[in-house]
Amino acid sequence: CAGKDTQGARLATSLGGTKISSGELFRNANLSDEERAFMNDGGILPTPRFLEIVLPELTRPGLQAPLVFSSVGRALGEEVPVIEATQQAGCPIKVVPFLNVSPEIALARMEAGDRGRDDDTATALMTRFDEFQNQTLAVVDEYDRRGLVVTIEAFADEMSVFDATVRAIHDFAQAN
Repeated sequence: CAGKDTQGARLATSLGGTKISSGELFRNANLSDEERAFMNDGGILPTPRFLEIVLPELTRPGLQAPLVFSSVGRALGEEVPVIEATQQAGCPIKVVPFLNVSPEIALARMEAGDRGRDDDTATALMTRFDEFQNQTLAVVDEYDRRGLVVTIEAFADEMSVFDATVRAIHDFAQAN
């Protein structure tokens, strides 16, 4: 697997920072049965629920900078409170690595591994890709408008994707 949580954990470790995964936060949150079923089917929770669960984690005392956050918003408008929260925490967003991968490769990776997650099904993954195209891509575009996005082609193996991510972030930092 070379997904955002995998790469985020590796990046946080190499930088001595903190990885925050919105997916992990949601899976560990006190969700209603309806919310959990919706999420397990690949749906994204509504913005108020996203903010209720995620924002406290972004401002929790004792976070080790840099923050490596695997979801800087999933629906347009979520990025603003995320940006504000990270600034208030003293860890402003400096770069948004965008791991570009096809649904087919993501599906093959998911089928090759077993993470023991209820939402690791082909149907849920395809729903998440649809949600990404319909909602989250607008968030990526907003961060790009702010000059924060670096795109990494994440079609290769895990270590190659990590190396490409580190290079992209380094090159971005040097240019800015």
